[in-house]
Amino acid sequence: YALADSARKVESLLNELEQQATEQNDHHLCDSIVLYNTVLHSLGRSSDDDAPTRSEALLQRLERGSSYHPKPDFISYRLVLTALEHCKHPDKALRARSVLDRFLQSMKKQNILPPLLQDNIQEAFNSVLTACAYTPSNASVHFRHEAARILVETFRDMNSYDWPGNGEDGNTKRNNGSIQESYTLFIQGCSHLLGSSPCERQVLITSAFRECCRKGLLNLVIWDKFCKFVPLEIIRSTLEDHLGYNVDHTFETVTVRFEDLPQKWSERSTS
Repeated sequence: YALADSARKVESLLNELEQQATEQNDHHLCDSIVLYNTVLHSLGRSSDDDAPTRSEALLQRLERGSSYHPKPDFISYRLVLTALEHCKHPDKALRARSVLDRFLQSMKKQNILPPLLQDNIQEAFNSVLTACAYTPSNASVHFRHEAARILVETFRDMNSYDWPGNGEDGNTKRNNGSIQESYTLFIQGCSHLLGSSPCERQVLITSAFRECCRKGLLNLVIWDKFCKFVPLEIIRSTLEDHLGYNVDHTFETVTVRFEDLPQKWSERSTS
């Protein structure tokens, strides 16, 4: 039943099983987290507008715990985050960040070390960045401001997280493609949410771009977004003053092609 629009049927079956477990006083009937994750998976693929809300409610029920409910695992949290990042709710950034915080706290309480889950943790951060970057354009000013705040905080927290294998150059053993996606989402989010604050937007995007280059993670998508959302004079000064790359000033547009940029800026790129 874990298919789109089958969520209500799956939820109904789960409720019947839970009721049976209560009547028979047999918690083993529904003590598998796989059972609940199947429901969360179905909710994440449902076209029902309230499916993400129902997904969050089920997660919270698991978090509260009882003799009949298993504790949520990292898959549970990832499924709820996926449901939130793709929905059209104006407050989805706030809700996704709350789920992320609880996920990280849960893993810490269970003493599950980051090396075992680093890809899932990275994807969880990206889910929140996605929720922010694609906050509906018709969301209220309040929710757009909150999404912008959460975007910046989540990107900062991701970069300062105690990832395993951190080196002096900031390199880790994480999937570089997922890290590049983080930079792409952050730049996209800044452009989408900070239209009324062009100076702040340019500072944040430029700072992220420089950091990305220093880490050798620049790819064509990030380069194109940087050129699209940042004024020409800022692009020139960033390449020259901060990254030491000379731009031909005799042209009215930036003539630098991605393939002409220093190779070290993209030495760890996966695309």
